Amino acid sequence: MQSKPEPRQKVWWRAMLGLCALSAALSAAIGCATWNPYNQKKWAEQEKKYGPSFPTRQEQMRALAVEIPSMPPDQQKKKADELTIQLRAESNALMRAEITQVLGVIPGPESLSGLKIAVKDADSHVRMAACKGLGLHGSAEAAAVLAQTLGSDSDLDVQLAATRALGETQGPQAIAGLGLALEDGNPALQYRAMQSMKNVSEEDFGNDVTKWREFARRTTPVDGETAIAAQPSASGTFR
Repeated sequence: MQSKPEPRQKVWWRAMLGLCALSAALSAAIGCATWNPYNQKKWAEQEKKYGPSFPTRQEQMRALAVEIPSMPPDQQKKKADELTIQLRAESNALMRAEITQVLGVIPGPESLSGLKIAVKDADSHVRMAACKGLGLHGSAEAAAVLAQTLGSDSDLDVQLAATRALGETQGPQAIAGLGLALEDGNPALQYRAMQSMKNVSEEDFGNDVTKWREFARRTTPVDGETAIAAQPSASGTFR
């Protein structure tokens, strides 16, 4: 007597369980290789000969980011100066992004100098990290740098990062920068700008782009020091 075929759903679940088991086995194998004493010894020898590997340096930077807020101001200043020097000399873009993230949690003008360098980096991930750090600073100077970045950087991810960070700052520079994003034709950038506008102003026009634009035009200063002019690109959006 021929047996009945298994229901399709049962076969699907059995296949999924098999894939999960295979994934777990692969993860275990990778984990064993990572924690293999021989590999650990080999990596230690390589680091001794060639210097710290990227994972080691990354771990050091992330540990430093946790430690820095509790350091005394003079030590924070010293670290900011050291990190800015490292940032200038670092050839690895991923490492520059890590350094920039640490600079972002250090208050004061010393770290702001490093973030100004990072926000003009050739790598977009470094520039995005710089935008986040400038937002953490929250100062009028940081807002001005973010607004300039928003008006000059052509990378959408960086523009979004700058727009989000401007929402953490205050003052006319923030509104001027967000006004640029509101004039852009990209709906994602417009939406992010409206959310940030709610944070930096006492107004709430919901998602009405027209009203937010009018508010930005009324509020944006027109003097030469703080006014920021958008530079249209060939596509019609600012650059």
